[in-house]
Amino acid sequence: MTKLFKFQRVCLLSTMCILFSCNHKDYTYQKHSSANKDLDYYLVEDEEKNIEYKVYFDEKNENAAIEAINHLNTIYREVLKFHISNGEKTNWADVAFVKDNNYLAPAFGTTRWIIQNQTDNLSQKAEKQLYDLIGHEQVHAW
Repeated sequence: MTKLFKFQRVCLLSTMCILFSCNHKDYTYQKHSSANKDLDYYLVEDEEKNIEYKVYFDEKNENAAIEAINHLNTIYREVLKFHISNGEKTNWADVAFVKDNNYLAPAFGTTRWIIQNQTDNLSQKAEKQLYDLIGHEQVHAW
């Protein structure tokens, strides 16, 4: 196996294992209003681990976005265990929770992964997408 494949495999397995790990509460998030007709978002910051990303949401998914923040921060903390930053700021991917199956993220800024969520709260399907998608895709973003 190549080093990259091993790295991706370890990250994916770690992401799956965190379903059973404890939650971290040492991060903050603050709501920001949309700009340029974009979605509103929460800016999530974990200064201790140098993690910063945005969780976007449409008008029906604010609760889902809030529920997902704890999951996302846990995922990013786990993935960070396998990333060497050399003291540089790490680029963490943003996530958007939307009901619209045809939603496309604007073509500016950081990568924004889309999670389809059709309920007002974080559905089991959307939560599974987080764990299946984010750890894997973050590796590609690096």
